Amino acid sequence: MILLKKIFLALAIVSSMGIMTTYSTVASAAEAQKSGKVIINEILNHLGAALAALNSGESTDVINAHVGNARQVSKELSVGALASRVMFAADSLVYARKAIKNGDMTEAKKQIKSGIEQYESMKPDVL
Repeated sequence: MILLKKIFLALAIVSSMGIMTTYSTVASAAEAQKSGKVIINEILNHLGAALAALNSGESTDVINAHVGNARQVSKELSVGALASRVMFAADSLVYARKAIKNGDMTEAKKQIKSGIEQYESMKPDVL
C-alpha cells in the first residue's frame, strides 16, 4: 500500500510539472508572439523618430538609439518567404548605425529612408 501511494504521488508530481511546463511555454509563446504588421509598424515608428531627430539636429546618441531600437524590433519579425527582403532592410539599419558612428549624417539619412521604404514595401505581404 505504501509503495502504491509513493507511485501515485510520483505520477501526480510528474504530471503536474508537465502540465505547468506546457502551460508556461504556451503562455510565454502567446505573450511573445506579435503579428508581423504590428512589428513593422513599430519599426517604422522608430525609423520615423530617427529621421525626425536627424532632421531636427538631435544628438547622435538619440538618433542611434532610435535606429538601434528599430533594429532590435526587426529581430522579432518572423520572415518565412520574406527572408531576403527582411535581411536587406535590416542591413540598411546596420549601415545607418555605422554612418552615425562615423559622423556621416547624409549617409545615415539615406540608409534610414531606405529602411523605411523597404519595410513599407513589406507591409502588404506580412501577416
